[in-house]
Amino acid sequence: MATPVPTQAPNGKNSKSNLWLIIIIILVVGVILWPILRPSDSPSDLPTELESPESETGTNADESVTAPTSLTDNPVSVVSNPPPVNTNLAAVAAPTSGPLVIRVYFRNKNLDPQGERCQAVLPIARTVARTSAVGRAALLELLKGVSPSDAAIGLSTAINSETKLQSLTIAGGVARADFSRELAALEPAAEQTCLAATLKAQITETLKQFSTVKAVVVSVNGQPI
Repeated sequence: MATPVPTQAPNGKNSKSNLWLIIIIILVVGVILWPILRPSDSPSDLPTELESPESETGTNADESVTAPTSLTDNPVSVVSNPPPVNTNLAAVAAPTSGPLVIRVYFRNKNLDPQGERCQAVLPIARTVARTSAVGRAALLELLKGVSPSDAAIGLSTAINSETKLQSLTIAGGVARADFSRELAALEPAAEQTCLAATLKAQITETLKQFSTVKAVVVSVNGQPI
């Protein structure tokens, strides 16, 4: 009959060896897995100070803002589908609004100091509101007389400042302009003949600037003068 072998109690020395082996294995595994399991951004990688807002708002334009050197540098300026250009000049409509430039005629004392050239009158440009009644607008500007700047260069008018335009008709190339009685109030009497010729020349030339007017009849209260 076999004799049983007695079991030996665990040695305290072997238990300590096994514990150290387990600790070493844990450390090795930890060293291997740490680069994989650690966070991608550690606290040391984060900025320790906020960026100054001046670099975002462009306080220093020379440093933070770069001016575009061409249209392609600024995508807002580039038009991907530009509208076609109309090269047919005849199809472009003429302006139908805005001010209108006309001419009114005055005499020039510097060019005729002796008053011998009674019908010598010169044009001055005036700007008026656009209207279809351009003849009437021109005569109303003429009745306003000379401006201070006109007078400074020697211009004057033979038309009484109180004269009113009563009517204006244009038919068959003839313009008929009728004025109030102030138009005929010429003073002094010695100059009436020349002044009458001057005022008629002012009215006539102001109306004849328009292509539809070939002749002018001037009247006062319906009576030609």
